[in-house]
Amino acid sequence: MKLRLKSVPNAGLTALAFLLAAAPVSAQARTSCPSPAALTTGFSSPMAHIRYLADDALMGRETGSQGAWCAAEYIAAHFSDLDLVPIGPGDTYFQPFPVRAGTLLGSENHLRSG
Repeated sequence: MKLRLKSVPNAGLTALAFLLAAAPVSAQARTSCPSPAALTTGFSSPMAHIRYLADDALMGRETGSQGAWCAAEYIAAHFSDLDLVPIGPGDTYFQPFPVRAGTLLGSENHLRSG
């Protein structure tokens, strides 16, 4: 397994990519993502990355949402720009993993204070 980094300060995006890759949005639900250039004009890296990933246009980036998919695609494109070797399934930068979504409270659940 080879992993090449050209720029160590951007390596922190790796953790974000794994968090954002869970439960991808179905192809039918995907629409176009906001343009990075439109959201990051006037910002330089790494602030441009923060500006794009934190923008309201990504709609909160809830796992499995369109915003999460756009953020993951943005990070994957940056990984490609850094010449990182993709090691995910199908030679991608994504690694799927299960995420538990939702919780049901049963009759035995209690909240006690002090």
